[in-house]
Amino acid sequence: METEVQEREEELVEQEIVRTSYWELPKESLEGWQPYSAVVDHSLFYGPDIAYAGGKGLSLHKDLMGGIHGARGAGKSEFLSFLLAKKMRSGKSVWTNYPIAFYVREPNGGLTPYESHPLDFDKFYSFSREVRNGAVGITELQYYVEARTSGRQQNRIMTYQIMQLRKTALSFLYDVQDRGWVDKRFGWSNDFDIECADIAKMTYDRSSVRDFPIGAVERGALREGAYVRFHLEDTSGVLTGTPFKKNQKQYGPYQFAGWNFWNIYPTHFLVDVYEAVHSYKKATEKAGEMDALAEALEKSIEQFLTEGTYEVPAPELWESVRCVLNNDFKTPIAGKLMASWGIPSRVLGGGKYRGKLGYNIGALLEEKPA
Repeated sequence: METEVQEREEELVEQEIVRTSYWELPKESLEGWQPYSAVVDHSLFYGPDIAYAGGKGLSLHKDLMGGIHGARGAGKSEFLSFLLAKKMRSGKSVWTNYPIAFYVREPNGGLTPYESHPLDFDKFYSFSREVRNGAVGITELQYYVEARTSGRQQNRIMTYQIMQLRKTALSFLYDVQDRGWVDKRFGWSNDFDIECADIAKMTYDRSSVRDFPIGAVERGALREGAYVRFHLEDTSGVLTGTPFKKNQKQYGPYQFAGWNFWNIYPTHFLVDVYEAVHSYKKATEKAGEMDALAEALEKSIEQFLTEGTYEVPAPELWESVRCVLNNDFKTPIAGKLMASWGIPSRVLGGGKYRGKLGYNIGALLEEKPA
């Protein structure tokens, strides 16, 4: 493994590197793209994030999970990058497996820079508090959680992380050519699904292209990726209150002017899965222990809540977890896991637990029983 890492580092040294605030990338992988080559007008970030027939739109201020799919060149990564740019513009941190960097031209003419953070898979797999309160975006998700390997531990770890999204205040957005290529558990967990198609590859009235903006037209025809047509499924019912499984209703088609966001990311960037696989190999044992600990912790918390106990001293919680695990564990790790669920330790203030260090596990309930 050390030899593999050393060869990898030597390979990167020999290549010309493009450095930004957060990224170090081989120049050849960018195929001419330069970070911050795009200047996007502030007006493009107003209005509904994703519109549907009712007109309310899908608010990206919520913590959501969504998948985007379509044929090669359908505008999936383009649409994904737009959604992540909206997240950044709203003040959220974004972690991705490909670079996104752009300026927004403000009403006063000034430029505000935005850039995604490289996704550290070690931290993502291990529920690090550093990756929370924002959005994770992964392009070509099938390389990480392929449907044919759904039983493997890497898929289970990724799935478990996704199941905790609302507790870590994260959105998870991804694209894939065919939704069947990824572990089915991701489709079940989605809040929405978007299917894209490139209008330039479809039948359309070429005489109408004169009405399209300059830059979106080349030689009397739409350029590829200039406009994306998409349909939307309200998978979980977050938009309409009725899950897709019940009404089988698909909203759309809608049109996305992708040409405005062409240069916020490298269109032909090849996803390097080395980091994900290598990080997974390094973290397999650690993540496996975390998975078992998390399950034991959830069972212990459920037991306390069933008994009507909403504040638990740390020693009592840890003892319960030891009984469920039938093994000892490092309490600081369990404490970090609790914090990633939004339940940091604090001095308890009521009843027999007054003044003791513990956890207000009642916060995990939307409503406490009367």
